[in-house]
Amino acid sequence: KKLTKPLDLDPYVFLIDENNKTIKDSDLIFFGNEISECKSVKLLDSSNENTEKDILLNFNYIPAYINKVVIAYSIYIESKQGTFLNVQEPYLSVISNKKEIYRYVVNGLTSETTIIMAEFYRYKDSWKIAAIGQGFKNGLKRLCEDFGIIVGD
Repeated sequence: KKLTKPLDLDPYVFLIDENNKTIKDSDLIFFGNEISECKSVKLLDSSNENTEKDILLNFNYIPAYINKVVIAYSIYIESKQGTFLNVQEPYLSVISNKKEIYRYVVNGLTSETTIIMAEFYRYKDSWKIAAIGQGFKNGLKRLCEDFGIIVGD
């Protein structure tokens, strides 16, 4: 299908505690809050629409109360075409020292507008990654509320 408008795909990063919740609203990093208070997460400016949306993570700055960093993406819905069915091979790429060390491609999405791509989690004294690929239909509000952020209508 040819889209009439490019999709506006935005990253959302949740800093999660041991109770699987954010402690405060500022633990959600998105286009309205592009850098975390602890400076561990920063959304890098994307110069044009429908391109890669980069997130810079510095695990050395993540406070001890954070057990998990959840990476999600959501489509700003302006039409019925605004689902992940219309995103060609959505993927998460992890780059360290200018080399790709991990790539996760999510297949089989249809009517989802929000997706949890991956989670970084503490395991003993290091950080690990888990590929998730869980999609939600109209799920950004629900996802925020699941993590303890109240969203108005």
